[in-house]
Amino acid sequence: MHSRAVTEVSVRITLNGDEVISRGPMQGEVRVDVHDDCYCERLTLDQRYAFRYRVRPDFDQWLTGVTLAEGMAWKKGEQYRFPFNLSAPGFPASYAGKLVSLEWLLSTSLSLWGDQMPRHEQLPFRLLLREDAGVAVVPMTRPDRRALLAPVKPFGPVVSLVVALMGLTGSVYAFVHGSWIVGTLCALPGLLGALLFPVAVGDWRSRRKIGNVQIDFPATPCRDSVDRSEKVCEVWTLPDAPIKSVGLRFVAIEHASTQQMGNDSPSKTYRENVLSTEVALERASPGVYRGPLPMSVLARAPRTMQSLGWRAIARIVVDGCPYDTSVPIRVLPAQGAGSENDARPDDAGQVGMGQR
Repeated sequence: MHSRAVTEVSVRITLNGDEVISRGPMQGEVRVDVHDDCYCERLTLDQRYAFRYRVRPDFDQWLTGVTLAEGMAWKKGEQYRFPFNLSAPGFPASYAGKLVSLEWLLSTSLSLWGDQMPRHEQLPFRLLLREDAGVAVVPMTRPDRRALLAPVKPFGPVVSLVVALMGLTGSVYAFVHGSWIVGTLCALPGLLGALLFPVAVGDWRSRRKIGNVQIDFPATPCRDSVDRSEKVCEVWTLPDAPIKSVGLRFVAIEHASTQQMGNDSPSKTYRENVLSTEVALERASPGVYRGPLPMSVLARAPRTMQSLGWRAIARIVVDGCPYDTSVPIRVLPAQGAGSENDARPDDAGQVGMGQR
């Protein structure tokens, strides 16, 4: 039984530059060199992005493609050229990280008569956000003045007191029944709980002075113009708190899991801090500490996407001890593609007819 010879066809994608601005023009062409007479059932061009993981298989997301050629008889020795003019994708931007990377690709799919599987060619390109897009920081949970004034629960003192009472009660019961070894083992956690109890009470009292700290990113009027506003970061505490200093740290965290869809095997999660920058806040009013957003740092950092999270961590020093409060946030473009108000779908673009 003789197998059909494989038709020799080479496909090449060219793009005017390897960097593309978000939703800007993408111009180029697809060249097909035909080495054997064949019949093209369909040739398509797709945009897609791929997550490259260090700890699990890659994940590809395909976008809507366009048809370059369909139902064409190609002759041996000819070269066919298909120019295209597409609208670049909007979001997310290309990113190269430690645990995960995001890569944008142009991909062709060629179906020839007689082939069982389509043939694919790929061309990677970098997708960049517009420089004038700006940066917006959005908290995942909105700050609440009522939550600030809510009583601070004495979780630490209660836990240490329960451990102390259980350990001491168990040790007394064991000693009474003549089990010195068990009594000694029970006495150790009881003694530890008793020693930690006054420390936990002191920590709780200090936290009561500052309240349930809230973090916000409001817009305030600019100092040089009342017609414009700028985003700032704020930390709210109780007005009469004896605070020595307040700082706010922004941390970008990559996370990837080995868990697969439909796989019941145990999973392991990996985390890696890829950015950390801190801002010192000044007292703007009683209980309100304010400072500028580090726009220059955030603009160079990766924006929110799958497998990348952001946290804002407020550190407050009171009574000589630092206390941290952390909230999840999103870092997005302030305007344009990827912003909160972005509802425009990606355009398919235009494709030229094939030329020889």
